[in-house]
Order: sequence, then structure tokens, then C-alpha cells
Amino acid sequence: MKIKAVQRGRDYFFKHLVDEEKASVLSKLEQLEKALLGLQYEGKVSSSNHIKKIEEIVCFLRKKYQEHTKLDEKIIFPFLSKHVPRLYPTLQFLKMESQDFQGIFEIFDKVLSEFKGKNKILLRNSIIEQVRDKGIYLVCLIKNHIHLEEKSVYRAIFQELHQEERNLLQEEIKLFLLKDGKKLKK
Repeated sequence: MKIKAVQRGRDYFFKHLVDEEKASVLSKLEQLEKALLGLQYEGKVSSSNHIKKIEEIVCFLRKKYQEHTKLDEKIIFPFLSKHVPRLYPTLQFLKMESQDFQGIFEIFDKVLSEFKGKNKILLRNSIIEQVRDKGIYLVCLIKNHIHLEEKSVYRAIFQELHQEERNLLQEEIKLFLLKDGKKLKK
């Protein structure tokens, strides 16, 4: 029993990192969904408030995704490719998915800047519809990404890697985050 508790304690850093990131992203996705619904149903008076909220959330998600991708592509994916080679196709898929994310973030930038400059009702309605559609797509894309990583990447880390391998991965992650200027929580 004592050995398992010590092993779980060693994995705490990584689990905490993953769970904390997931919780913050899911919370923002919920806020994004509410803002998208408000944009669609509450009318012109509150649309600029919803657009500001959407813009703020998309900015947060972009930053979080860039940080997440950097860690995945520089540390986690190479490590897993070496230690769990059967995950290679899934890891490649997750890498390719980043093109979808970059594309959707660029579209948001374009559409949101168009929204700020347009006053004509028809154009404004078309832009609101684009924001809503792209927002729904972004929510689905992120939720799918989280699900795929949980079922493949994180499951492999916690179920297929030996404790020594997990410790090594955890140390690499800590070094990477420190070099990247992140403060680590114990």
C-alpha cells in the first residue's frame, strides 16, 4: 500500500498539471458557449458585449493551446514515440490537428475585426452567424482534442509507462516549463 501511495505522489505533478489545464479550458468553453448563445438570441444591444467576451475567451484559448502544443510537440510526443511506439499514428494526428486550430484562430481574428468595423445590419448579421458557427466548431474541436488526448496520450502515460519512465517524463516537463518561464506548483 505504501509503495502505491508514493508512486501516486510522484505522478501528482503531471496529473495536477493536466487536470488544472483541462478544468480551466472546459470552464472557458462553457463561457464561450453561453456567449455564443447570447450573441445569437439577445440581439444587437448586447452583441458587442458578447463579442468582447468571445474575443477574450478565444484569446485565452489560443494562448493555452499554444503553450499546450509546445509542451506536447517538444517533450511529451517525442517521449511517447520512443517509449510507446504504437501511439505514433495518434501523435501524428494530434500534430496535424494543430493546423485546424491555427486556421480557426486566424478566422476568428478576421471575423472579429470585421465585426468591429461594420455597422450595416445585413453584414453584421452575417458576421454574427460566422462567429457563432466558428465558435461552435472551436468548442467541438477542443473537446474532441481533450477526449483524444485523455484516451490515448494520458492513458498511455499512466498505464503503460513504468514508474521510472513517468518520473523521467515528469522531470523533462518540469525542466521545459522552468525554461519557458512557468512557475511550478508543488
